[in-house]
Amino acid sequence: MLIQNIEAFVHQLRERGGCPLPGRPESEIRKVFASLGQEASADVIQLYTHLDGLEEMEAGVLWQMWPLAHVKAENIVPSPHGVLFSDHFMDSWRYRLRWESGSHSSIHVDHCDPGREPVQLFASLNGFVDAYLSNPDLIIGAG
Repeated sequence: MLIQNIEAFVHQLRERGGCPLPGRPESEIRKVFASLGQEASADVIQLYTHLDGLEEMEAGVLWQMWPLAHVKAENIVPSPHGVLFSDHFMDSWRYRLRWESGSHSSIHVDHCDPGREPVQLFASLNGFVDAYLSNPDLIIGAG
């Protein structure tokens, strides 16, 4: 169940010294994603209602999930590849949430190279969270 994984995810971020930000209201999440040209799937809403990103990059894995305000600022032009929502090592590569259905979004890695299409890493946000919980280095190695 995704919601249990998100709670474990937030707990692990805190244990690793991260500074998780409190979640945001569903209406705000929907509004931000709609302004970026993408519907917010149920798993994205579950994530952001529990966790509005990290205050700063997580030192152990050099990864940061962005707060909604940063998501909005980084996605100036809507992309068919999804919404940028996090990065590794100060934009060495970024991660995108791509709406697949009302229930879930897939995760893609964007190498910040205009000649290279983003590549799907996980079929769902749940897969991404599970990978982080089992080995955060999998997220880094995915780039």
